[in-house]
Amino acid sequence: MKIFSKDNKYGRTVRTFLQAIIGICVFVLGLLAIPGVQSFLSDNQVASVTTLAFVIAVTTYVYNSAEQLIHWLFGDGE
Repeated sequence: MKIFSKDNKYGRTVRTFLQAIIGICVFVLGLLAIPGVQSFLSDNQVASVTTLAFVIAVTTYVYNSAEQLIHWLFGDGE
């Protein structure tokens, strides 16, 4: 599937977004296992997991676009 391709910037962005979601969910579930953390997070209105994953996806898209622009401007260095 092209949407998950590592050869285009959209595919790399989608793959990184999914990896971020999985990694963040595992991390948050580990945090929630610690007594008192869940009430602290809800009391302080900490940003949601999807917001952080979205920021990671946007950052990845910008990085991939910049990388593509650099390759277009300066070539592959060969």
